[in-house]
Amino acid sequence: MPVYDVDPEVAEGLAEIFGVDPGLPLARGDWRARRAATHAMFAEMWRLRPPPVDVATEDVVIAGGSGQPMTVRVYRKRGQEEGAVLLYLHGGGMIMGDLETHDGVCRTYASDTGLAVVAVDYRRAPEHPFPAPVDDCVAALGWIATGGVRLGLDPARVVIGGESAGGGLAAAVALRAGDEGGPRPVGQLLLYPMLDDRTYVKDEALERVAVWSYEDHVTAWSCYLGAGVASRRAAAPLRADDLRGLPPTYLECGELDVFRQENVAFALRLLQAGVRLEMHLHPGAPHAFELFAPRAAVSRRAMVDRRRALHAFVGIGP
Repeated sequence: MPVYDVDPEVAEGLAEIFGVDPGLPLARGDWRARRAATHAMFAEMWRLRPPPVDVATEDVVIAGGSGQPMTVRVYRKRGQEEGAVLLYLHGGGMIMGDLETHDGVCRTYASDTGLAVVAVDYRRAPEHPFPAPVDDCVAALGWIATGGVRLGLDPARVVIGGESAGGGLAAAVALRAGDEGGPRPVGQLLLYPMLDDRTYVKDEALERVAVWSYEDHVTAWSCYLGAGVASRRAAAPLRADDLRGLPPTYLECGELDVFRQENVAFALRLLQAGVRLEMHLHPGAPHAFELFAPRAAVSRRAMVDRRRALHAFVGIGP
């Protein structure tokens, strides 16, 4: 069995957030406990590491995927008039997270890149299983081309992205945009995305250093797929038959992430489909490493690369 070592700087960040031990593994299927723990963890993280203050926000209520009211939050760096957009979809396994847990994430991207950031308060499973979350994100992409224009957003320069479940949703939205002829993103930023429900084999070596575990994985997909999914190909982007026509992609994952195998497989399929791709696999990095340890060298390198990729997607020079 291989032995994996967490990057020492990342380990320090994890210890700061979680303490010496992040806690006992949560039982499979207990999505309520996961949601409560995640929201408490993000609150503590932003208390310890306040996000940038040079960003203004505006909440806008739009029509969600089934016509119900849904909130999107628009972030802009003060004094910045750039119209290019990062449509950011938060992580949380489709069952956790919201505008508040990821407020600091979106403030950081707006401050660091100068792009407008649009965050989506999409519906979560299990209360709202597939396709509700992806439908809401598709609706948000469409809104940028209509109501978003009134706020100075440029629908011709939209990058769709997110971390973990949000990265999986971003890939799903890009696939839908190609299939349905809707607004097309100019790029996608996929950060350790959740792409495949078929991770059946538990990797004991990775489990020892996992921030997102095999039990989390099974719980999340069970909640998201529900009982009536006609085609898992529509829910799990790695199952899609054809990836041709997807926008240029920046894909990133940690060496110690349980998603690493599906992320590498997706990267290979993107290349085979002729999609322009930049991929990074970070040694010693677990799931969500840059959120837990933003000061680590690996996290700082990742943020520099993400900013460069976003600027290239929307035509902002170096």
